[in-house]
Amino acid sequence: MALELVGGALLSAFLQVSFEKLASPQILDFFRGRKLDEKLLSKLEMKLQSIHALADDAEQKQFVDPRVRDWLLKVKDVVLDAEDILDEIQYELSKCEVEAEYESQTSTDSTWKVLSYFKSHSVSSSNKEIKSRMEKALDSLEFLSSQKGDLGLRNVTGVGVGSGLGSEVSQKSPSTSLVVESVIYGRDDEKEMIYNWLASNNTNKLEVDQAKNIPNIARHFSVATSHVKYFDGFGTFYDTRRLRTFLPTSESLNFIYNRWHCKMSISELFSKFKFLRVLSLSHYSNLSVVPESVGNLKHLRSLDLSNTSIYSLPESTCYLYNLQILKLNYITMIELPTNLHKLTDLRYLELIKTKVRQMPRHLEKLKNLRVFISSFDVEKGREFSMKQLGELNLQGGLSIENLQNIENLSDALVMDLKNKQHLVELELKWDRDQDPDDSMTERDEIVIEKLQPPKELEKLSINNYGGKQFPRWLSDNSLWNVVSLMLMNCQSCQYLPSLGLLPFLKHLTVARFDRLVSIDADFYGSSSCSFVSLETLSFYCMKEWEKWECESVTGSFPRLEELYIDGCPKLEGHLPMQLVHLKTLNIFCCEQLLGDDGCLGFDELFITISGHKMEAWLVEWICQMISCTSLEYLNIFSCRNMNILMSSCNNFLVTLKIHNSCDSLAAFPLDVFPKLQLLSICGCRNLQRISQDQSHNHLKDLTISNSPQFESLSECMHILPSLDVLRIEDCPKLESFPEGGLPPNLKVLFLREIPSLQCLPEGLCHLSSLQTLTLRNCSTLQFLPDDLCRLSSLKELVLNNCPNVQCLPNSGLPKSISYLEISGNCPLLRQSCLQDPTKVAQIQRTLFRNSIGCFKTGMYVHC
Repeated sequence: MALELVGGALLSAFLQVSFEKLASPQILDFFRGRKLDEKLLSKLEMKLQSIHALADDAEQKQFVDPRVRDWLLKVKDVVLDAEDILDEIQYELSKCEVEAEYESQTSTDSTWKVLSYFKSHSVSSSNKEIKSRMEKALDSLEFLSSQKGDLGLRNVTGVGVGSGLGSEVSQKSPSTSLVVESVIYGRDDEKEMIYNWLASNNTNKLEVDQAKNIPNIARHFSVATSHVKYFDGFGTFYDTRRLRTFLPTSESLNFIYNRWHCKMSISELFSKFKFLRVLSLSHYSNLSVVPESVGNLKHLRSLDLSNTSIYSLPESTCYLYNLQILKLNYITMIELPTNLHKLTDLRYLELIKTKVRQMPRHLEKLKNLRVFISSFDVEKGREFSMKQLGELNLQGGLSIENLQNIENLSDALVMDLKNKQHLVELELKWDRDQDPDDSMTERDEIVIEKLQPPKELEKLSINNYGGKQFPRWLSDNSLWNVVSLMLMNCQSCQYLPSLGLLPFLKHLTVARFDRLVSIDADFYGSSSCSFVSLETLSFYCMKEWEKWECESVTGSFPRLEELYIDGCPKLEGHLPMQLVHLKTLNIFCCEQLLGDDGCLGFDELFITISGHKMEAWLVEWICQMISCTSLEYLNIFSCRNMNILMSSCNNFLVTLKIHNSCDSLAAFPLDVFPKLQLLSICGCRNLQRISQDQSHNHLKDLTISNSPQFESLSECMHILPSLDVLRIEDCPKLESFPEGGLPPNLKVLFLREIPSLQCLPEGLCHLSSLQTLTLRNCSTLQFLPDDLCRLSSLKELVLNNCPNVQCLPNSGLPKSISYLEISGNCPLLRQSCLQDPTKVAQIQRTLFRNSIGCFKTGMYVHC
């Protein structure tokens, strides 16, 4: 993942970081306290300003002059070296401030503490190292600056020597950036911080066996776990102390399964790093113990040990004074170091899906710390107390479980949920094996009232709540910003709270309210305008729910797109009307609405309606709901009293199935469905004919079955040019086919249980595309047409239970036929073929089947 084109495009950003650090008064205090030459700082600032003056011009020329691009890479390398020096100084400053704060109680002057700390320690060797490294960086910058003439680089007006510490640095956006965004993960501000570390040309991604090919300029290193399962080191030619980033990456969306293994020990791996800023060992398969040497990674800003088998962090972790991000997600159980509060720069602590053995004290002192804890279990004697939870700056989502264990009711208030402004998702969960008694009910009502969420909350779930009524804060619009609300297993509640005036509520789920009988007008909060943003409404397993009061409420659910009603066997009456945006409707196991086996499935393009006891009002309601949709698929099953839908939605239908429904339908109007491709009509008791006056270029598949009154197909069948398949089954009154003929491009003709049919349709021989002809249970059919041999594409001919057909046509069968089946009650036809086998001799496979069995004679199989 070489980023060779970035070059100077991001150089200004790197320089800006260095300028800000040089301008820090603490850096100057450090030099004074260590008695270092302050002129080194001024010289470094001046050299960096000189380089910065050339950056914009170099950025433009790097794309046409490889020498300039190489110059930019070298400049950035030296700038990073200088930043490493300043970071090391910053670490020492942070260290002495923290230790001074906790070791000395004699003074509150932090500057005095820093100076006294330096005076009391032997620092001569460290001073020499800092001086040597700064002088080396100055020499390198001087040399690079001197090359501007040879490279033809020009100073940018107003930038350069003399601009002064902290001067404004160009914020020009990079002209190109090839940093792969997929390796940067987390929240936006976290991404920005990591991006600043990764946004350089010196990144290496190990994919197969490339350790020996790692360039010396690489600062950022990733292991592609989709390709590399066993990381065996960096090779012998690379100085790993220069690395700033080490992390695994994956191309798979299911990253949790991309585990990897390091052949060297973790202690050995840590010993390779000196200036590392970002370290991730996430999904490291054999990591169970974090060595004490982790405390030596003093430049570390981000540490991710998620999805590993560790059970504790060593106390040396608390020496990482620059650490800003600590991720410990998806760990079975972990014990955190007691002095974690000494990491004063810590901004993010993630413990998502992780159980904490003991939460360290004093974390509330870290005012900028944001804590992500997915769950908190209220257990008796738990070390992580509700008071500690209340002191944390919680972020993201939180599930509070086993709320029935709260003994002191005031503890619920101590959690201070109302003031946790960054908490956007909350689940309140009780766990009981039995229905709550009166005392439990009263306790639950007091507890939930004290657990009022912040007004910023977006998602709320209440599960197994035992109270009879909901808290006031759920109905008084305190949760102004809530978008999703789930109320489940609230067994004692007989009424729903008033939720209709929540202005941003989009998703509402209500499930297992065993005592709720009616949803009345109070649910809406207003009779004229309610649930103005709701898009999804779901009711599940409401076994006693009988009535939904809708008729007296107008203007509700103006944006509803999805409605689910499942497992509500007693619900009857009416559903909300005027759901103009409804796209998905599913009603199942609602016997009073749809009958014992009824169901109703509806989405933007597909509807399935089933229910032999469906009431007339519900049929009308369904028709109204879909009248203005772009419906493409409609299935109507067991709806005897439903009428065929005559509406604008028919202009979009491509599939229509009517089974055991629409008893009033006598003539199916094919012209009403101009885009129809598949039509299946089964069990329509009074259907007599298909009416058609126009050509239909889309219909491909037509089935008419089990329709006792059906007498005739359309006389315009011949103008169905796209029809491939025609099936007619169990239509006892059908005697003949249209005089105009069948569709010209028909490929499959299937006729079964047509006892009045005496002959096949005229013009059959003109169907040059017909490939399969099946005749079953045609008891009065007497002969096959003589010109059957002209069906030049026919491949399969099946005759079953056609007792009056005496023989095959005198002119024989088409030469194209490869399969002939004569089965069931066809005694005359079978005997004729056996007596004169020449008519079937050319057929590749001939099957004779009767009720006794099968046998083969020569080329033939006899059954």
